[in-house]
Amino acid sequence: MNNDETSMFSMSSSGRTILHVAVIAGHEEIVKNLVKEGKDKLVKMKDNRGYTALALVSELTGNTNIAKCLVEMKGGQVIRKDLLYMKNNDGEIPVLLAAAKGHKDMTSYLFAKTYTSEDMDDKKFHSRVLLLTRCINAEIFDVALSLLQRFQQLPLAHKSESETESDGVQPLYALARMPHVFPSGSRYGFIRRFIYKSKSIFFE
Repeated sequence: MNNDETSMFSMSSSGRTILHVAVIAGHEEIVKNLVKEGKDKLVKMKDNRGYTALALVSELTGNTNIAKCLVEMKGGQVIRKDLLYMKNNDGEIPVLLAAAKGHKDMTSYLFAKTYTSEDMDDKKFHSRVLLLTRCINAEIFDVALSLLQRFQQLPLAHKSESETESDGVQPLYALARMPHVFPSGSRYGFIRRFIYKSKSIFFE
């Protein structure tokens, strides 16, 4: 790899940089070198759809090793927190994209880095409800349970005015459409927690 910064930051007709291409191809060492050379500027560049390299790997491949190259600095001691919240043109952040595609390991990793104890802003509740719904649909129950435990006031039947019925941002109904999950002992912790929370909503 040469030191020509012009080529490093150049974009294709789709708006993608060499870093976008490398993460899609899964070239971990190349990604590491590009991140080292291009730093924040390259890591935060978006393509024409508003996708950073992290957003692409979150949605397309679910490769957590590459995600770590993009998110973590100084051996994981420093996190590119703002990268985790960079939205694509549809207003979605990486963890939502990963959950939508059912990438369990990626969703778990991004959730742990995105929703920390410092991130308790109630204004973000819609993205959390959407994440909860997608985790239920993809049967990523460990993250779903963590959401319920961490955010006690998370609404279970929320739907914004801009959404249609088909958007399904309603965790309670998402679970109701999945009767096969109820008998499973390994999932019972989540089911019990969910039912308990539902009772507190409807029978207070």
